[in-house]
Amino acid sequence: MPSPSSFTGRSRERRTRWGVRLGDWLARTIITVGGIGTIGAVLTVCLFLFAVVAPLFSKARLDSLTAYAAPWSRGHSDVVELNEFQHLGAVVAPDGTLTAYSADSGEVIQTTPVVEGSRPTLVRRVTGSSRLIFGFEDGSVRLGRLTFDANILDAEALPAELRSMPPGSVRPYEGGILERTVSGLFRSQSVAATTGAELAVADGPIVAADLIAAGDALLLATLTKAGKLHLSQLTEREDFVTGEKKLSAEGTYPVAYDGGTRGAPQFLVLTGRGDNLYLAWKDGAAQRIDTHAPDNARKVQDIQLVDGGVELTALQTILGRNTLVAGDSKGGLSGWFLVRRPLNDGSGGDLPELVHTKSFARGPAAITTLAPANRSRVIAAGYADGAVRLYQVTSTELLASSVTGGQVDRLLVSPRDDGLTAFSGEHVSRWNLDLKHHETSLHTLFGKVWYEGYPEPAHVWQSTGGTDDAEPKLGLIPLIFGTLKATTYSMLFGAPLALLAALYTSEFLDRGTRARVKPAVEMMASLPSVVLGFLAALVFAPIVSDILPAIAAGLFVIPLSVVVGALLWQLLPPSFTLRRGHWKIYGIGLTIPLGIVLAASCGPLVERLLFSGDVKRWLDGRRVGSEFGSAWGGWMLMGLPLSALLTAFLSSRFVSPRLIQRYGTGDRTTFALLMIARFVVAILATLAIAALFASLLTLVGLDPRGPFVGTYIARNALIVGFVMGFAIIPIIYTLADDALVSVPESLRSASLGAGATPWQTAIRIVIPTAMSGLFSALMVGLGRAVGETMIVLMAGGNTAIMDLNPLNGFRTLSANIAVEIQDPPPGSTHFRTLFLCGLTLFVLTFLVNTLAEMVRLRFRKRVYQL
Repeated sequence: MPSPSSFTGRSRERRTRWGVRLGDWLARTIITVGGIGTIGAVLTVCLFLFAVVAPLFSKARLDSLTAYAAPWSRGHSDVVELNEFQHLGAVVAPDGTLTAYSADSGEVIQTTPVVEGSRPTLVRRVTGSSRLIFGFEDGSVRLGRLTFDANILDAEALPAELRSMPPGSVRPYEGGILERTVSGLFRSQSVAATTGAELAVADGPIVAADLIAAGDALLLATLTKAGKLHLSQLTEREDFVTGEKKLSAEGTYPVAYDGGTRGAPQFLVLTGRGDNLYLAWKDGAAQRIDTHAPDNARKVQDIQLVDGGVELTALQTILGRNTLVAGDSKGGLSGWFLVRRPLNDGSGGDLPELVHTKSFARGPAAITTLAPANRSRVIAAGYADGAVRLYQVTSTELLASSVTGGQVDRLLVSPRDDGLTAFSGEHVSRWNLDLKHHETSLHTLFGKVWYEGYPEPAHVWQSTGGTDDAEPKLGLIPLIFGTLKATTYSMLFGAPLALLAALYTSEFLDRGTRARVKPAVEMMASLPSVVLGFLAALVFAPIVSDILPAIAAGLFVIPLSVVVGALLWQLLPPSFTLRRGHWKIYGIGLTIPLGIVLAASCGPLVERLLFSGDVKRWLDGRRVGSEFGSAWGGWMLMGLPLSALLTAFLSSRFVSPRLIQRYGTGDRTTFALLMIARFVVAILATLAIAALFASLLTLVGLDPRGPFVGTYIARNALIVGFVMGFAIIPIIYTLADDALVSVPESLRSASLGAGATPWQTAIRIVIPTAMSGLFSALMVGLGRAVGETMIVLMAGGNTAIMDLNPLNGFRTLSANIAVEIQDPPPGSTHFRTLFLCGLTLFVLTFLVNTLAEMVRLRFRKRVYQL
């Protein structure tokens, strides 16, 4: 029984056919499933991006593997190495003896002499290299190599007891290791050390040395027991008959340094490409020797690596050998690299200076040893209390830590950065190392980082470099900035045109013309982005570069031409304007080309008056260090929009109401002449205010070149904004026009009936009512601009820089994904960082649209209240 309140007095006589009910059910089901499926698809994409990105923030792992007593007893050695499979180890003892041992058990496999004859006074491995340096009592050195070899063996050629090895096991075999891999293959591993001929480089016992490649030659630095320092240039030549490589000393040069009362330095390090040599003492004092010219090497800088009262205990370089890492007796760890500092002599030049750029978390005890990773910018630190820590040098973050049995004498990171070995006296501890994606953290992704060679911390994106030791720079802020920059300029150009066009066609254009104009504008949306990008890069960019002064003049002359045309239309007789009102659009169309011609004519004059005759040179004047032209012209051009807005506000608030009140009911021609006179006065006032503004800023010494404008790049933000505007105009226009047309006609009629003009009706009635739809149109256009790829990729310069200069390039998140997605292997840090770019773009769009929806609902609520 129906409820009394809903009963109409008559029962329903007909029943809905089953086909209609089935159709309703199918439609309801399909719509429900489609809506839920759409939401689910979006959430799935978001969850997938999160799943790919989440490992970027996982912590590095240091898992204990094994520990054993070292079977050798030849004293502490600076040369301990593992092969890449971490099964075979090698130790070169201070007496020049090579010991091969099983890294899994510590069992000695073979001991062979490397150096025959006299005992070395120095045995050292070159950081980041397989080269060895042997120094002797007579001042000579021998350079050698420590090499590991691996070969896959035929199983049939092996004894039966070896063929029965289980997969994953290892055994000593012919002076090395035989490993049966997980896949069942037999891999033999061996180690050998070779030395070359003696090179006489000094006149006393060698106690410290370092070697580095310097161009096509090698640079060797040696320090004798008496504290004498020498630099030797070595050349490696290959015998074309035997294929043997021989080293020869092309020249050996003494180097003076200031040891003072400290005596000989305890640390000697070559960096870069052999252009700098660092000497350091236990008290933390250090000197930088410029070695660009070995025969004229000289001290150029004094440095204090540690605080007073603290002892320098370790000094090491990391991958690339450009950054020094210093450890001290209180557990402090610091990073240093060269930074170019400007000279104070007014010449505009600069000089390199070693600067303290990294500060790491203090350790629990004195640092006793440092070991750099071989493939990453990670350094391992050993402490006197047995602690072991791993730090990421770029971000200074602590990656992992562990503890061994006693004071750490020596640390060794495996060749693949997947293992760590600590030597504490006669005790050996090993760990499996998984660095994960150590380069990424919230700080490196979104914060300022002081990268190697940069003058200060900065936001930088440069995921790859020309060499394997290049420092990854994964800052997303330049990409986010570029995305917002491209979106801002495209919306500044496209949104006003689209909204004004929609307002005109919906409120002032006759229906017949509108029916033809709207489809034509909507057809613009079918233009492919790649075509627009191609036109922007190869057509518009060169043209704009050639007529830049005319473009600057056109930004003001063309709108003025349209306004002047509208004022002149008012001078026509009312009978003509009422009968020929539809000609107004053609009149506007005529003023635009006239404005373009006038702007082209004024371009050279503007360039001569404001930019000393060369606008590009004027823009570049501050960068090259020579002041070309006055800053007044730039401030004048930048001040015109602000002064125009101020003049328009004052005119509409104080002048126009009085003119309308006094002359609005009089003769139309007289009133039109007064409006023209008001317009001329407003133009003069705008120019005067802008000139005053420019003069004041110039007088106080401010220059727009640098913070706001700079060097002109052909593919820049203005080009992108202009071309991308054509991509978003059809979308915004169509939705805005539909929103305006949907306003009830009764509201327009009531407004017009109350005496309002069509313009007042459009501004005060139609637009507030349609504001919700207009915001939706803007947000859809904004989403189109944020996600645009091809236009910004081809016309934006593709440079990941943060620069407010609209005449410079940029790179967006979407363009970055398109450029680099084919380079990184799946699962790598670079690969996942590109997915993070996509997730950031997703979140950025979501936040912008959420904010816009809140504003839209607020306007909608306000309209309902009205």
